[in-house]
Amino acid sequence: MAKPIASIENIASGTSKHDVVPQNFCPAFDMRFVMLEIGKLTSCVDRLIVDIKSQSEKVDSLRHQVSFVKGGLWVVAAVISVAIFVSTKSDAVVNIIKAII
Repeated sequence: MAKPIASIENIASGTSKHDVVPQNFCPAFDMRFVMLEIGKLTSCVDRLIVDIKSQSEKVDSLRHQVSFVKGGLWVVAAVISVAIFVSTKSDAVVNIIKAII
């Protein structure tokens, strides 16, 4: 006759076959799983670092372009303000030029 999986005595004492760790269980299996997952996370972090570096290079180039355009706008604004000043004070500018010549 086959032995029952869990007898009443084993259930009462809490040592049924289902409560016992399987015989082929090895703590190294958990360690291998953890090491594999850490390896996956490490490769993902390395990829993230590379992606962030490329994005920061793009942002830096965009920042340089924006600062170049802002500088150009300041120059254009200065030229326009000088032109407006000269056009409103044309009599004074002509007198200064005549005095120099």
